[in-house]
Order: sequence, then structure tokens, then C-alpha cells
Amino acid sequence: MTVQTTSQSLPLTTITRWSWGSAVFALCYLGLFATFKTADLYHRAFEASGLVIAFYNVCRVALIIYLFWAMQSLGDLALSMFYPAHRYRWSTADRLCADVFVGVGIGHLILLIVGFLQLYFSLVALVLTFPLVWRSWRDIVAVSAEARRAIEDQFRSSLLKAIVAGLCFSLFAMAALLLLLVKGLFPAGGHDYFLHYFPYYEAVIRHHGIWPNEVWYHYFYSKGNGITFLAMLLSDALAPQLVTYCLILTSGIALMRMIRQMCPTSLWIYVIPALYLGIFIYTPGVAEFAANGGWGDFEKQHELVVALSVAILWCLGNSLEDGRGYRSPWFFAAASATVASVIVERTYAYYIGLVFVLVAIGFFVGRRWRNVATCLGMAVVAGVTLLSLYAVNYLITGLVDDQIMLLTWNITDVEKLYRWGDLLLAIIVHWSLTGLAANSVPLNLDTLRFVVLSLRLELLYPLVAAGVVGAILALVFRRARLREPSMLLLLAAAFIAFLILTVVAGRAQAISFYRYASFVVPIVLALSVSLASLLVVSSQWRFLDLAYRCVLPVGVLAACVYCAQLAYPSGRFSAVLQQARSFALGRISIDEAYVGQTSWPGRMPFGAIYPGARGAYQAVGRGVPIWTFHVHSYCMLPDCDFRTHAPFIMSRDIDRLLYGTPEEGKAVLQAAGLNYFFFSRELQVADFAIGASLFRPDTVGQYLGVKWTDGNSVLLTWREGDTKPLEGEMLKSYGEAIENSIVVKSFPWRAMDAIFDRLRRQPHPWRSFPLPWEGNRPY
Repeated sequence: MTVQTTSQSLPLTTITRWSWGSAVFALCYLGLFATFKTADLYHRAFEASGLVIAFYNVCRVALIIYLFWAMQSLGDLALSMFYPAHRYRWSTADRLCADVFVGVGIGHLILLIVGFLQLYFSLVALVLTFPLVWRSWRDIVAVSAEARRAIEDQFRSSLLKAIVAGLCFSLFAMAALLLLLVKGLFPAGGHDYFLHYFPYYEAVIRHHGIWPNEVWYHYFYSKGNGITFLAMLLSDALAPQLVTYCLILTSGIALMRMIRQMCPTSLWIYVIPALYLGIFIYTPGVAEFAANGGWGDFEKQHELVVALSVAILWCLGNSLEDGRGYRSPWFFAAASATVASVIVERTYAYYIGLVFVLVAIGFFVGRRWRNVATCLGMAVVAGVTLLSLYAVNYLITGLVDDQIMLLTWNITDVEKLYRWGDLLLAIIVHWSLTGLAANSVPLNLDTLRFVVLSLRLELLYPLVAAGVVGAILALVFRRARLREPSMLLLLAAAFIAFLILTVVAGRAQAISFYRYASFVVPIVLALSVSLASLLVVSSQWRFLDLAYRCVLPVGVLAACVYCAQLAYPSGRFSAVLQQARSFALGRISIDEAYVGQTSWPGRMPFGAIYPGARGAYQAVGRGVPIWTFHVHSYCMLPDCDFRTHAPFIMSRDIDRLLYGTPEEGKAVLQAAGLNYFFFSRELQVADFAIGASLFRPDTVGQYLGVKWTDGNSVLLTWREGDTKPLEGEMLKSYGEAIENSIVVKSFPWRAMDAIFDRLRRQPHPWRSFPLPWEGNRPY
């Protein structure tokens, strides 16, 4: 059933009610915005608990709802301009999801431009979203009426089926609620997020735009995360996970629609979306991946790509099916989601482009020329978006992209990198990538294990087994039926492309790729169900048919839950769930939530706020840059500006610090605005800069003194004013930490010295030249 919502066909009273409803809905949005901006709990009540935090979380849930309808309104506006009849040709659920994904694509493109214009201000965010919120009310009314009629019709047609459907849909709702508590509301994030993702997001908001800033390599990674920045401008620093939750939930509905198309009369329709959401509730990973923080952190943009992957496959699959009417708007929706996915995660373009090419080859073999053109068109969309981003990167920074530096170093504009201040850091990335490529996961059983874990088969093998067995039985007994052949081809191509990507590119950065690869989860789910649905059980065998369509999905769900209990420690999940519930209800503060994360995967005993970092932060105040020699000295306190290598730029003349006299090093750091330095005897030194002559144990006391210490950690500053000398056991521990630091030992000191000696002897502008380790890695 579809809904007509054009004002020409509606009575004046209905239009008037819409106007009043729109006004009230929009005014509530203004009130929500004002609440976030005036209360500002993250900055003003970080240690508060009780009703204020419970009310704060209610406001955050309201923001999720408003973000959904704002993106839906933008997408509906775009589709209505080009394809006005889509409102009448599509079901309500299809239209809503497609509208959101189109809105996400257009929104990210607009916000990318707004970011380069340095217009990331809260008022600008409000002006951009307020008309969309106002416009969305008519769809809210229409969808509510449609949902009510659908429920009434279902109960009239069959009470039993309505009850079964309601019970099954409750699985989806329960998974959505648990996901909201654990990943949507609770402030988590993991090591990378605490160290450099969050500081970059904060730097973007602080600088009001996405031009290169002090968190240098996130310009390449995260500048396209526009809707996240929009949500932060509308609310506060805890907004990133709200955006991810909103899109994951929308993609869950889209996945439900996809499964309905492939097996319309089975409980897979409800089981698979519930399993999809459920998998992301607790994601510690296994083995070495668990020790490194697991996966599925909603604060990072990897999980946005998960939702956009579902959007691309669903929309493109509908565009490719000959029996599906109105193909052009589906193509438009798929293209919009593709643009968004590449802007958010530019390396995803290689994967999704390969998928499009593989599907085009499949249709070429079948002589379906229109579908070949459609898939190649999608590949062009992904390619043009990627090349446009690369061109912008090169024009602004002089570097095409840090991840393909080994291929593009010879055209890198070294002078621009130097002026930005990250030349030495970029060279370090080149050196590191050379080493990673030389130490990839070997092509043996280790690669097979890596592929299996990347596919998350420790959780999903009962479902995968059901799909494989169903497909084999269908072929053996010749009882196969293809309901959605184009969708099956698309899913198979996505799976094959993932295997290729894992073996070719993933082995070089196994830990990072494992986290990045979470987009494969919905692909494995949908492909397994598609294969299982190939088998057609004779309607004469009613009990067997019922078991295949109803009992098997429920049994597979139970088996997957059992596998999760075997793979992941259930006791820790209970603790995580209890802590998330406590935060949602206001029983603990934001501060306590960040500190108490021992049950989360890969977390330090102190969570996201190192005690020594808290003391140093209190000693100097908010917003003061502190250079730390550690990567685990997290400081998620409001306006806490802890920096370290390699994410942060220290100075464009850092080579003078590393190889010059202590006086030169001091002048370089003071010119960069760095006057405080943090060291802890409890943490490993992970910054090569501590090996400079200024920071050596025999000279550091001449230039730096103790501003603050708690006995384990020390904050150093220039020996001026009320500082104390660094001496005794602390100085001894300081020297031993430098001597034992793997980072300091492995840093290519001689090679870097030779590189910058050569550059310094050249007149500006500096030009690229071969680096000493290109071709091999002697260091």
C-alpha cells in the first residue's frame, strides 16, 4: 500500500493540521537545539549524574529521530524533483529508507563543501536542518496513518499471522533497544577513537571547517564525515554514535525489505534484521583482534559504511531487477549512497567499484546490456567521486592520499607538506607502509584464518551452513527457484570482491582491516539467506515446508546466539550491558562512563581517562596543548588537548628538534606553542621525539622542570617560574623508559637525518625524491 501526500488532493482542514503540526514539530526541534546549547552537559556537567543525565539521554534519542526525518526530507525533496511519482509507486517503507539514503548522499556532499567554506557553526547547522525538519511533518503523519492501517488490515486478514509477525518484529525492536543502550548512547570508542579520531572531530568543530589541521592524517580519513560534524554542531561531542545508530537502524529496515523480496513467506524477514542489529551490540572480536579493541565502534566512520553498504546493495538490486518498476530512482538512490560511502571512507571506492565491475561482467555474459550499463555507471560514480577527492587532497596538501603513498610518492608536492608541517610524519608513514607490506599475513593457513575471522564466521557459521546446505539440496534435487536473480548476483559479487580485497590488501594491515571489514556482516547475512531460499519445499509436505520457512530461521538465530556466547565472554557482556543501562538512566556520569570500561574489549584499566592525564589537565586548565610521550595517556575530559606522534603535527621544523641542539629544539617547540610535556613511568614511551637531544636524560633537567606530579606521572615545562627539578627516581625511570622504548629504537634516525640534510641543502620549493628504503627495507 502506498500513500498520497500531495496537498492538491487533500482537503483544507488536513493541510491546516499539517501546518500546525509542522510548526509544533519544528518548534520542539528549536527547543532541543536550545537545550543542548544552553545546558552543554559535556562541558559543564561532565561529572554530573542523576536525572540531568537521564534527561540528556532522552534529548539525544530525540536528536536521532530528528536526524532521521531531516535526512529523509532532504532525500524526498531530491527524488521528488527528478522522479515525483516515486511517492506513489513505492511502498512506504521502501520510500522512507530510499529517501534517507539519498539524503545522506546529498547531505555529505553539501556538508563537504560547507566544511571547506569554513562554515561549521551551530547556527549554520540549525539553518540547514530547520526547513527539512519543518517539511518532514507531513511524511510523519502519512507514515503513522499508513502504519495504523497496515496493522488493522493485518489483524482483519489473519489474527494468528498478525500475532506471529508482532512477536517476530519484537525481536528486531529488542535488538534495536539493546543496540541503542550499548552503542548508541554509552560513550565508548576504543583506543584509536580516544587517541586521534575524537581529537580530530573536536579540531574540526574548533576550526569551523575541514581544512588540514593539527591532527594531520585524519584530513584524509575523516574530513568527509559531514553528518557527524553536523550532529556535533547541533548537540555536543557525544553525537558521533547517534548518527551511526540512526543509519544502522535505517539499514536494518532496508535489509528487512531486501529479505522480504528474496523469501517473502518466511520468518527470515524478521530474524535476519534482528541478527544484523544484534551482532553489533557487543563486538569484542577474538584472539589478537580482541586484544586490540575488537570492532564495531559506532564513534568511527567504519560503521557508517556498513549502513551505506546495505543501501547500495538494496537500491542497486532493485534497479537491476527487470520485474521491479521505476528503475531510475532506485539507481539515483544507489548512486547517492555510493557517493556518501566514498566521501566517508575513500578506500571503500576500490571495493565497491570492484563489486560493480564483477556484476557487470556477470550481466555481460548473460547479454543483459541495460544492466551492464547500469553497473558500469555505478562504477563511474564511485571512480569519479574518489578521483575528485584525490584531486582536492593533492591541490590542498600536496599528497594524493596517505594510504597509497607508495604508489604516488614520486608526484608528491614536498613543499606543500613542509608548509603544512607534516612532511616528516608523511615520510614516516611511507617508511611504515613499506614495512607493513613486507610483513603481511603469509599466504598459507594464516590467511585462511584471517579471512574466516574477517567474515565474522565465528558468529555466523550456522547461518552460512544453512545457506550452503540449502543451495546444494536445491541443485541436487532440482528444486531451485530464483526469486531475485539480480540481487543474488550482486550479493555473490560483493562476497567475492571482499575475498579478493582481504587477500590482496587486507593482509598488510590485518588489525586495521579487521575493524574496517565490518561492512561484510550484512553481505554474509543476505547472501546466506538468498542461498537458503533457493530450495523450494513441496507444499504437499506441509510440516516440512512450515519447518523450513519458520522453524529453521528461529533455530539458526538461536544457534548464532549460542555461537556468540562461545566466542565472547558472556560475563563481560553482562557487565557492559549493566553499565550502559546505568548511564542511560543517569546512575553514572559521563566521567564515570569513560573511566569504567574494563569490561569493554581492549580497554586499559583506567578506561578513557588516564589518572595522570587528569592531574596534568587540572594543573594547566582547559584548552592548553600538552605533548605526551605515550599513546595510552587518554584524556577524554572536556577541552583536554593531549597530543602525540604520529597523529599530531609537532612542528614543521621537527627535524631541527631531532637533530639540532637543545636550544634549537626549545625554540622550535615554543614557536609551535608547545610548552608542556607529559611523561608517566607506568606507560610505555611511544614517541620518537623523546629521543631528541632536548629530552635526553642528561640534558632535560637543564631546560625543563616539573610543573606537576603525582609520583607516577609528571608534567614538564620550561624552567621558568614555579617549576621543580626532574631528579631522583622519576629521572631514573624517565631514562630507563627512553632506553627501553621500541619506538625510539626502531626509528630510522640515520635515514631521516640524511633525508632532511639533503632537503635543507636545496632551495625552496622542495621537490620529491626517492626515499632510501624504497625497493627494500634495511631498517
